[in-house]
Amino acid sequence: GELGDSFGQLTLSNIPLGEGRQGPVLEGVLSFKDPQLSPVKRSSTPIAIKTLDATSAAHEISVLDSLEGIEGISKKLGHVELNGKTAAIFHKAVATSDLFFLTHSGMLNGNEKYVLFFRWAVQIGVAIIGLQSKKFVHRDVKPENILITFEGKAELCDFDTTVKEASVRLLLEQRMGTSDYSAPEEDPSGPDTRYSRGFRCDNYSYGKTLLYWMNHSGFKFSTVGRSVEDHINGLTARDPMKRKSIAQFLEDLKSVTPVQSFDAVWEKFLPYLPNEI
Repeated sequence: GELGDSFGQLTLSNIPLGEGRQGPVLEGVLSFKDPQLSPVKRSSTPIAIKTLDATSAAHEISVLDSLEGIEGISKKLGHVELNGKTAAIFHKAVATSDLFFLTHSGMLNGNEKYVLFFRWAVQIGVAIIGLQSKKFVHRDVKPENILITFEGKAELCDFDTTVKEASVRLLLEQRMGTSDYSAPEEDPSGPDTRYSRGFRCDNYSYGKTLLYWMNHSGFKFSTVGRSVEDHINGLTARDPMKRKSIAQFLEDLKSVTPVQSFDAVWEKFLPYLPNEI
């Protein structure tokens, strides 16, 4: 519907980009009345829209406001109340990273996929470091919560379960992440949950996300892939106190910086990306 003079027309599709706790994340298109307002300098922008209950939406909007200016955090283009109980938040996006690696990247060779992997690994790592600098724990870092924009940037999204690091009771009350990516210490039934209130659980989930990307890319079994996987294993140590910091991981990753430029690889995609959904 109409969103006022600042935006224009928001159109939803029935195509899911991912599955959230409260329903699917859908793709859509945001049509700008003034093309100059468009972040990609055109009259319409592909976006991701998630619908959630009003309380969760209010919490997420508050967190996003606190993270304003942090690099790698998906900026909300806006939100709209659908009724008294639900709201929708929308972000600029072409796809979630899991769909991107499963579909769009089929036209790339292993070296080119590594160029994407390297750029997006750094961008999401920087985003989590920024999150930690504000004393927040995301608690649900995973491929579905990473959006790829039309410009080829990876951005972290989905902050409705994000809490301040000091919120011990809330963190220990229940396991909030996705089981495939959650750190062992986040399980309340586990032997030791002392560290689930800290940042280390996000480091683990970040490492598991990178392994997912590797498993869907052609460079995994290359010399570079084996070296990268060794660095990632430092993020996914079961003992939280032995887990590598993301800053250290990014420093280690510099030793396997790709030779090809990101822009050259991304240009290869542009003819395939939608101008409109």
